[in-house]
Amino acid sequence: MAKLRYPKEYYSISASYGHAPLTREQKEHEYDKMRKQAAKALERIGRSEFAEDRFYQQYYGRWTKPAAELSERELAFELRDLAYFRSSKKGTYTGARRARREAVKSMKAAGYEWVTYKNYGQFSEFMGMVKTAYGEHLYDSKRIVEYYEENKKGNVSSEELFADFVQFQTGRK
Repeated sequence: MAKLRYPKEYYSISASYGHAPLTREQKEHEYDKMRKQAAKALERIGRSEFAEDRFYQQYYGRWTKPAAELSERELAFELRDLAYFRSSKKGTYTGARRARREAVKSMKAAGYEWVTYKNYGQFSEFMGMVKTAYGEHLYDSKRIVEYYEENKKGNVSSEELFADFVQFQTGRK
């Protein structure tokens, strides 16, 4: 998690449209600096066990244009996204490891002893798919975790398990 040069609100869309005391030159300088930092962080994460992580995939390949090639609107959106990435826990390899360690520790404290560093990525991906597809309206997380634990066999991908989960839901109605 990197510190931002300016207060966080300066990176919002509204701030980029004249509500913050930053000139176009300052925005371009900040964008180019953060873009280089993000590229290094993404390169490092891409060589790690987190290369398949949804957070990494969301940002991989972004920010290829220098600030001078961006319109005022594009610069506002890209600065906002860069600030979010750079200030996120998962915005560095060390931060991603720390976030995984905390999540696994939390799961074990909740009684899910089967969650390990090795299987956490796939489990997290499955939970993300369910949450994206169903939101909070289906089951609470505890029931979804139980489904995952009961049905995870061998080397089944998160996508296959999610497809089975969807079939399970459709069959129940």
